Amino acid sequence: MMKSPKKRALFLVFLFSFLYWFYLLGSSTMNISMDAASYAGLGNRIKEQGFPNGYVTNGPQREPLYPLTIAFSKTVEESLHVPFQDVQKGLQILMLFGCQFAVYLLLSRLSVRDNIIYAAMLYTAVSPALVNAAMSLFSEIAVMPFCIASVVLLCASWKALDAPGRGRLWGLSALTGCAFLLSAFTKGVFQYVYLVSLAPFYIRLIVALVQRNRLLIRNCLIFLCTVFILFEGGIVSYKALNKHVNGHFAFTNRVEWMLFGSAYKRAQPLTPRIILAHVANIPGDGVCRMFFTEKECEYCSFRSTDYYGLVELPKQLKNIPEEQRPAETSRLSLQLMRDHPFQFLVFMALEGSKMFFWESTMIGFVRYPSWLSAVYGNIPFRYGIRLGVAVVSFLGFFYTLGWGLRRLGRFKENEGPLMALAFTLLTMLSFITLYSFFSVLTRYALPVAPLFVVCVAFAADRITGQQKRA
Repeated sequence: MMKSPKKRALFLVFLFSFLYWFYLLGSSTMNISMDAASYAGLGNRIKEQGFPNGYVTNGPQREPLYPLTIAFSKTVEESLHVPFQDVQKGLQILMLFGCQFAVYLLLSRLSVRDNIIYAAMLYTAVSPALVNAAMSLFSEIAVMPFCIASVVLLCASWKALDAPGRGRLWGLSALTGCAFLLSAFTKGVFQYVYLVSLAPFYIRLIVALVQRNRLLIRNCLIFLCTVFILFEGGIVSYKALNKHVNGHFAFTNRVEWMLFGSAYKRAQPLTPRIILAHVANIPGDGVCRMFFTEKECEYCSFRSTDYYGLVELPKQLKNIPEEQRPAETSRLSLQLMRDHPFQFLVFMALEGSKMFFWESTMIGFVRYPSWLSAVYGNIPFRYGIRLGVAVVSFLGFFYTLGWGLRRLGRFKENEGPLMALAFTLLTMLSFITLYSFFSVLTRYALPVAPLFVVCVAFAADRITGQQKRA
């Protein structure tokens, strides 16, 4: 009898979410330009020429998973005469639903009260930034469910390490490895993020070896070996495919020049005004332009790093053979970082801070129905929700971090909430740190936006909870 109200509440949350999403599917339009046009073109090439010829031959390209979904949508368009944009939005609604369901699972593991879980799920459904991701032609939506699902799977796998049976552990290990691989095949940064997320498993294996706990040693090795075979094996195989087809043992074609552009910019002379302009740019370009010139704000944006990466870098590589250019680009970037470490760290802090401003009504690339456009364009709402969500995301993240750190001394290997938080925070911290090497756009933060929602919900539950908690 006690479960019925909970089931009804979940049903109503999911019903409202799907009604809203499918309303937007029919009433909104994708604006396919800039990077969205690039994704559309890649998907069309895969559909027309196949994956090896249409994608890998001219590579390395962007990460392959999202263009493959576009190729699927275009195939459906050709077969059923339904616009591929509608098919793609339908797929992306399912991705957002997967993300919402994973939020429910993770918050349940954190023992958050039901009403707060429902509120977090509803916000995931109506968040302007997350809805924009589902209705636009950008890849962030495709990684969101895999990112948070990976955290849920890490929690379940951690608990399964103590079980004497191996069947469940094998299954969870395989699912975790696949979730890691699909994340990396959508956003390449996750090939490094998850190496950090696995840190508790490395530590637990070491402790098991010291204690000579044969069951735990066996289970840790089963998990780590299975995950690495699927995850790293898949990544290395894709790099080898690129090497075989186009001569480049690489995952994507973007990291080297983007890192150089970022490092080159951060090595330029700094003035107090440049630093203040970058601080003002943290909430967004609109805030920067209230206090600084258009030229100064342009310099604070990704455009300056793109310029250095796409214009300055070729000048420095002019006499370098093609096959040596990736290595030389990395060498130049590392040299710039070593020569200006303080400046690079300052910009890392500035760019990393932008991750808290993940919410936005103005990401663009979608035409909404007129009433929603009016709401999103309303200045008090537009700036209020961006600032408000940034503040609660910041507070929720650091409250959660502090809550976990305070309990390290009372650590128990199977303490569910603490380990769930550990995997959540390790994933977020490594993601934010790695992206802080580059210029951060609002949409770059979206893969971990649901984890920010989880942190806020957890903090709200602990702060407002009336029952005494450990």
